[in-house]
Amino acid sequence: MAGFFGLGARCDFVFHDAWQAVAESVVFNSPLNLSPLEKLDRGIRVIDLGCGYGRNVLALQAEGFTNVVGYDKSEALVRRGLAEHPELSLHVADACAVPEASLSAGLVVLAGLLTCMPDRATQASLVREIRRVLV
Repeated sequence: MAGFFGLGARCDFVFHDAWQAVAESVVFNSPLNLSPLEKLDRGIRVIDLGCGYGRNVLALQAEGFTNVVGYDKSEALVRRGLAEHPELSLHVADACAVPEASLSAGLVVLAGLLTCMPDRATQASLVREIRRVLV
């Protein structure tokens, strides 16, 4: 069962450079509701697009998901996440072109990423990428 799951967080910075500037101090604290994922197989491939410093990757692993990877365009946020939690699989990549095989993920998670994309063309590109990687 493939799926797309938006965690409902909100993004207040639209530009990539803004994330770079606040990467060491920003704290994402929107409540996470993972209850819709209760019945999913914990071994499925989960991709968190716009993972920031890995908050949701960590939460998904704490819920028992064993194959979770995060991608974010901000090198500074990913660097912070890996410094805080070196066990996480966090990588720098454009969410619209992640280095994942087609049909490789059972779940794609977004937390506010669409709100960081100011134009519909970029949003549409992201949706195409999500469709490409979902089983």
